[in-house]
Amino acid sequence: IVALYGLGQYVGFEPLPWASHFKPRIFATLGNPVFLGGFMAVAFPLAFARWLTAEREETKDLLTLLLGALGLACYLTWTRGSWLAVLGSSVVVLGVLAADARGRAVLTANRAWLLALAIAGVVAGSMVSSTQVLGNAPVPVADRLRDAFNPRGYSFRFRLVTNEVALRIARDHPLLGGGPGNFPVAYPGRRLGTRAAASSPEHFFASQEAYAHDDHAQILAETGVIGLGLWLWLLAAAFRWAWSRWRREDWLGLAAIGCLAGLALDGLLNFPLRIAPTAWMGFTVLGLLGADPDARRAPTRRAGPVWRPLAAAALIAACGGAVVHPVYARLTADHYLLEGDRQVGYNNYEMASVYYGMGAERAPTDRFLAFRSSVAL
Repeated sequence: IVALYGLGQYVGFEPLPWASHFKPRIFATLGNPVFLGGFMAVAFPLAFARWLTAEREETKDLLTLLLGALGLACYLTWTRGSWLAVLGSSVVVLGVLAADARGRAVLTANRAWLLALAIAGVVAGSMVSSTQVLGNAPVPVADRLRDAFNPRGYSFRFRLVTNEVALRIARDHPLLGGGPGNFPVAYPGRRLGTRAAASSPEHFFASQEAYAHDDHAQILAETGVIGLGLWLWLLAAAFRWAWSRWRREDWLGLAAIGCLAGLALDGLLNFPLRIAPTAWMGFTVLGLLGADPDARRAPTRRAGPVWRPLAAAALIAACGGAVVHPVYARLTADHYLLEGDRQVGYNNYEMASVYYGMGAERAPTDRFLAFRSSVAL
């Protein structure tokens, strides 16, 4: 449904009054092409694995239409991280199939379908990339790829800045990081001390972002080596579960391998773990992997000492408080920031200064809030 809405948006069907500067990039109802691209990047591998393992022709026909809608919608977002995730996850799925005899049999049975899907994808991509369709600008594939590797381009420099800021935070707080929600607080001030800012031949600009556009780097910055290690361990464990399910001839294992590969690859250039629909899809797949239908119920054990569940509850509560407190403080600071901006719009600078000051109290490391407060006053 989301993909079809995005395709309708591309051809001019727009029932909701979006006033967006992203057009002609599509974003469906998610409001941002990066959000839609990330969602397509985890949905496509699930549909692709189901398509490969489906035996009924009617099911395969419908899944072919679904794959076409998902792939084309992802392509029309112009989002390079999502392109990488879809291509990379497809290669991973095909590689897993080629690794054993049963998988090679699936590839052989689908060789005509795979060739037809590839040709259709090339034709559709060429059409929307080389000519205008219903008045829309062509998808600038070459320009987007060239900009991604241009050291002087904004996109390349911007990602250098965000990753360097993440590494600087991790250097100062290597074990546990700067804390959840720390990156958007530290980024505005630290970005001006990066190498890209120092070596810029002209006025340096890097937008004030709440995300590092690299989920792995942001996890390292906010939770340290321990948090990044736990995240990588979770991915490795999930891939092991998925491989085990696929070896037992369960298509969900193959789908989960592609989905998690897409999530991890998209996370190198974007922030899929911080996009609610995408994160929901990824962690739902993890839940399905954990709910092994072949596992037998564990035998009933005797109740252990009372102090163990109490200690576990205390530890969970302490960890929850450590996570919730800085996030709540940041949300409160952002609320006061928005109220201050609203007062500026009303030319009420004194009240704006009050709101900015209250926000600075909630986020004392955010220098820009204190600066705005003094300027407004």
